[in-house]
Amino acid sequence: MIEQLPSKRYKFTAKDLFKAIEGSPNSIRHRVTKLSKDRVIRVICKVPSTNEKIYTSDTDPLVLFKL
Repeated sequence: MIEQLPSKRYKFTAKDLFKAIEGSPNSIRHRVTKLSKDRVIRVICKVPSTNEKIYTSDTDPLVLFKL
């Protein structure tokens, strides 16, 4: 679930984006990688049991992915 933190940032995983946005998982994963390299979104931690990355962003990720 895409969560807005008290600091006005958004916290989400790639799986949250798969559920919220229509598109192929590969295209969403590619966009996440590109945005993290451009430092628009940042990895804040990894869930050890699933090896899933948790991202943070100053902008709503749904807005970023619809642009």
